Amino acid sequence: MTGFIRSSAVAYIAANMAVANAFSIPHFRSQPSSFVLLSAALEAPPVTGISSDLTPSGADMKSWARGYTTCPKELPPTILDIDLPSDFPVGTYYRNGHARFEADDGTKVLHPFDGDGMIVAMTFDPEKKRMLFRNKFVETKGYMEDKATGKMSARGIFGTMKSGGVFANAFRTDNKNVANTNVVHCGDSVYALW
Repeated sequence: MTGFIRSSAVAYIAANMAVANAFSIPHFRSQPSSFVLLSAALEAPPVTGISSDLTPSGADMKSWARGYTTCPKELPPTILDIDLPSDFPVGTYYRNGHARFEADDGTKVLHPFDGDGMIVAMTFDPEKKRMLFRNKFVETKGYMEDKATGKMSARGIFGTMKSGGVFANAFRTDNKNVANTNVVHCGDSVYALW
């Protein structure tokens, strides 16, 4: 079980680094990928002093805040060159998380967990040292209504109000399914959970 957890952690870190390098996210570009992978695999203490944005406790608040910005669009499938060990498992890693934090009319969610979900799929091929990256918003009824109207169509479970102010939300008890909690691969299907 320890080997599985360690390889899962390394896969997650490798995928995030490859995406960060490909899409120019500056925090990861300042660290050599093999060093970060080795640190994660050996559970070494984090490196400090890499970014001038670090707080005294070592937190990079600007990077943290970027995690709560709306993903502007789905990207076309992208092949990324990535340095993977030769014994790295071949397969696809699915991740689900919140990625849309405001409606087109500017209504923002009050809590990150009210953000619409996005599935990210990363398929690893260690032999060719490549990763195929794909992302797609989960097309729930609420997401599709939001996109069609340009407004927040329903209330969020964590306090986000429907577009239109207090009167549009009075006596509303329905909540929007954001499908941003987990992803399950079963048979030939992928299910986004709420």
